[in-house]
Amino acid sequence: MNYPPKPQKASAQDIIRNINKRSDPAEIAAAVDAALRAQYENAIAYQRLKGRTVNLTEAEFFALITPSRRKRMEKAMAERKFERFMKSNYGYVLTWKNRKAYKEGVMDANTAAYLNREDSERAAQFGPGDTHSAESINLIRKARTGKKATDATRHKMAAAKKGKARDEETRAAISAGLKGKQKSPEQIEKMRAAAKARWAAKREGK
Repeated sequence: MNYPPKPQKASAQDIIRNINKRSDPAEIAAAVDAALRAQYENAIAYQRLKGRTVNLTEAEFFALITPSRRKRMEKAMAERKFERFMKSNYGYVLTWKNRKAYKEGVMDANTAAYLNREDSERAAQFGPGDTHSAESINLIRKARTGKKATDATRHKMAAAKKGKARDEETRAAISAGLKGKQKSPEQIEKMRAAAKARWAAKREGK
């Protein structure tokens, strides 16, 4: 027996494309709902792909969205600017409430938040006590290789280090790294010039 094919459910993209200036508020609200469901599914899949635990239901996700944010999205949908708005820095994303939640890696109603993209990035920024992974270190090294700091940057770095004494462990590590390495004539000349400048500055200070 041949059964009639099941009607295909319209995707969020299809529903959004059908919105126009003549759409009534109910159609606009339905389009926003469809877009949010798709966003929820994509966000959950992304977090799980990163090895994080997700215990956030769809209902809990919708409860994170404040009325003002909902109104802003409906306005963007009615103006046919929804996708552009959501991809901008002002667009909203499902993210972590704070850095602690992000590091623990369990997303639920207590650790999740619905924020604009800029605020979301702040929650995941590198903080005090964090360490780079080997992969991150390699990426940073590749990005910096061949790039020289400007004079202004060098002066800022020098000013930041001025007056700070190195501990014994750091001194021992530097000493071990320099042992057995011969300095080039250019390095020796630079050191000699720097030493002369230091002594000249001290004499003028007297």
